[in-house]
This record gives sequence, structure tokens and C-alpha cells, in this order.
Amino acid sequence: MKLLVSWLAWYTDFNQHQGDPDYGDISPESPNYGLYDTGFLEREGYDRHLLLSSAPEDDYRSTLLFTRIRHDFPDAPIELAHYPLSDILDFREIQSKIDKALAPYRDDEITLLFSTGTTPMRMAWVLFHIEQNGYRTRLLQSLDRQMGGKKVVSYRYIQLQGSYIAQRLNAIAEGEKRPPQGLVTPRLQEVYEEASEVARAERVPVLIQGPSGSGKEYLAQHIHQESRRAAAPFHGLNCAAMGQDLLESRLFGYRKGAFTGADEHRKGLFEETDGGTLFLDEIGDISPYMQQALLRVLQEREVSRIGETKVRPVDVRIVAATNKDLMAACMAGTFRWDLYYRLAVVELHLPALRDYPLAEKGQFIDYFIEKRRDLAEHREALRLDDPVRAWLLAYDFPGNLRELDSLITRLYVFARGQKVRQAHLDRILRHRPEAYDLSLAEMERRHILRVFEAQGGVKSRTADTLGIALNTLKAKLKKYGVEEGPE
Repeated sequence: MKLLVSWLAWYTDFNQHQGDPDYGDISPESPNYGLYDTGFLEREGYDRHLLLSSAPEDDYRSTLLFTRIRHDFPDAPIELAHYPLSDILDFREIQSKIDKALAPYRDDEITLLFSTGTTPMRMAWVLFHIEQNGYRTRLLQSLDRQMGGKKVVSYRYIQLQGSYIAQRLNAIAEGEKRPPQGLVTPRLQEVYEEASEVARAERVPVLIQGPSGSGKEYLAQHIHQESRRAAAPFHGLNCAAMGQDLLESRLFGYRKGAFTGADEHRKGLFEETDGGTLFLDEIGDISPYMQQALLRVLQEREVSRIGETKVRPVDVRIVAATNKDLMAACMAGTFRWDLYYRLAVVELHLPALRDYPLAEKGQFIDYFIEKRRDLAEHREALRLDDPVRAWLLAYDFPGNLRELDSLITRLYVFARGQKVRQAHLDRILRHRPEAYDLSLAEMERRHILRVFEAQGGVKSRTADTLGIALNTLKAKLKKYGVEEGPE
């Protein structure tokens, strides 16, 4: 299938002034309406147009444009899909929604109209296009030009191969997949050294356990790069992002005619990754049927495509990851013990961000400040007011490194070269006041408890580190409800 995907454009798909009352406030020169008005979609032979809306389903503008196109062009192959964004500037959230939206179309020919949406939304399309993610994509740009005194819209395909932007964005994309130097702190170094040893046993499956956003794919990439499989493919798949049928077809492939829409023979990821490493994220979310299918591959080292009886040998190392307690899942009967033992020949554990020492947490903050400095197109690195940095060090970050990265990116957007102060955090974190308190008393409490924990609960060492009297520390700890621990 030939698919075109675009975001609904709030500022170009609709008239920003009073508009023509007969036209329903929709701009006839809009990028999305123009796909039909100019005949581009039909002329290029597209089978479907997937229109993505970043607004909730009850937003009238999405329905207005969709209904207007269907009214004016009854045969329009348009489909409206809502992927609400809590923040249209949150690059990570945008990437997540794009991955989810396009997962069912991995085997199709996809064109990405990257002229609509915010700058992060357009950048996400470009990065998706240049990444080695198994999709067949190309970029489409809309252009406004004057003809006979009237503005008209036209389209052209964009080639990025060999261009500076492709090289620059490729470097960024590759940096996302490897463990960046500044991101491997002393505590993480132990995990990565263990992973390097594991990498040499190239047939041994590995199970990476850790909370969401803790860097599990970085670690899986490291295992692949350190092994003799480094020159072979590395493919990753989020098992929780698709249903059982789609997951099965993506992993095992299918024979032409095996099901509706199977118009050609298709290899699965096991075959595509032959000789390399397959990273299966969120393995704890797969169905009992898929658990059985995966167990068979691990035992027999062979696969059968859907609709075939022929078996094909595969040489693939599996690195699985989960944020769930798989042993507890086995005890509860939702995960197979035999599959757990096959996957967990070697187990590696990544800590939550809150469990790192303060110095290493500060290293993560500085790393993302430097990393996003270039991506956010600011020459000057983000500068944090002391209370803001104190809050970042004290905050638990339930989303871990991914949440910290997202927050730093948003601070770049909203600070606009200024020193980041409480007002900037107020704006970004206004929807979660329960986790947000910049008062001096709260900052002091969190800092003292962090140092107390870092010093192993020894009060004298904690007092020395903080530069306060031991009796003062005891009084404060008592106030915080902490009285245990040696002096």
C-alpha cells in the first residue's frame, strides 16, 4: 500500500481571520486540503491518506477539515486518527505518538508530509525518515507560490541523502542508540563493564530489567557493538506497542495470501536480523500465544512465516527488556517459567534515576544540557538558577532519564536564552503541583535526606558533608521523622 501521512496544521489548514463563511473557515491553500484540490494524491497513486490530529477527539477542527475533504472529494482515501499531545513541543512525546501511529504500516511505502505541525513535529518526521528503523519512507514538502495574483499550494519530494542536514541528524539519531560518553556515570560503568563481558558470549540471551526510561536500549546497543555480531543488523521492537497479530507478523513474516492485506511475501524481524541482535523491549507484555512462539524460536533456532509450514534456520541473539518483575509474573501465572529461564540466562539491572548518587544525577543534568544545546539551536548552554538545580537534583523523576531529557529540552524552548528560574518551571510543571515544590524548606529537606542516604545513614559523616553541627542535623532529621541510624 502507498500511504501518505501528515499532521493536521492548525495555522495553515484554517483561515486565521474572519474567512469566507461559505468555506467553513478552512483555507483552500492549506497543505492537507491541497493534496486533493490540486489532484496530487490521485496523480501520485496514493491508496490512503492518514491525517494525524494532536488534539483530543472532541476537538471540532479535526472533524471540520476531515468532513470538508470528504464532502468536496467523496472518493478521498482519507482517515482521521487522534494522537493527543499534552505538549506539542515535547519531542519525546511526539516521537512516541509517531511510532504508535505508523506501527501498523511498517510494510507499506510511506510518504511523510513534513511541512505541517510545530518545529519539533517536523523534526520528528525527518529523524524518522533517516533512521535505520526498517520503514520505507520519503519526505514531501508543501510550497506556497503566487500564480495569477493568487496563492496556490504545490508539492515536491525531498532528497536528504548526502546533505548536511542528513549527516547532522544522522549523527544525532546514532547518538540516541549508543551509550553516550557523558551518560555512563561511575554507577552505570559497572553495568556496562558487565555487559561487555556478556557480549562475548554471543549466543547467550540477555534480560535487561529496569524502569521505563532508564536506558535499556542504550545497553542493548552496547552489547551488540561489543560482540562479534557488531557488523550484522541490530533491530529493536517495542512489544507493547502492537497487538498479537501485528507482533507475530512483524517477528515471523508471512506468506503472500496468508491473510487479508498480505499482498506479497514478507520476511520477519528474525530473518532480517539473521546473524545479528534482536532487542525485544517490554517483553513482559506479550500474550501467552506469543510467549509460546518465542520459546520455540529460542529452543529450535528456526522460524516459520505465517501461512507456511516451511522452517527457516535463524542465528539471532535475543536481548529482552522489561520494567516488570517477570519472576512475580511467573508466580502469578501470566508469564511462562520456561521462557523466563530461557531469556534470563544473564540478567542486567538498570537503576531508577532517583537511586543514583547526587553527583551522578548532576552529571546526567549537565549531559542533557550539553546534548540539547545543539538540538534546540541555542548557542549558549542552558543556565540554571541555584534553586532550580537543587529541585532537579531532589526530584525523583518517575520517567527517569527520558523524563529528564524531555524536561531539559522544554526548558531550552521556554527559557529562550535566559537563566532558568522558578517561573520557567512554574510554566512547564503547572499540571503536576504534587511533585513540584521549590520552597527553601522543601529543598533543604530533600537535600539533607539525599546526603544522609549517600552517607549510609551515618549522622556524623552527613553533618560533616553538609557543614552543620551534629545536634542541628539530629534535630532536622527528627523533624523529618528520621531517627534511626548510627552517629
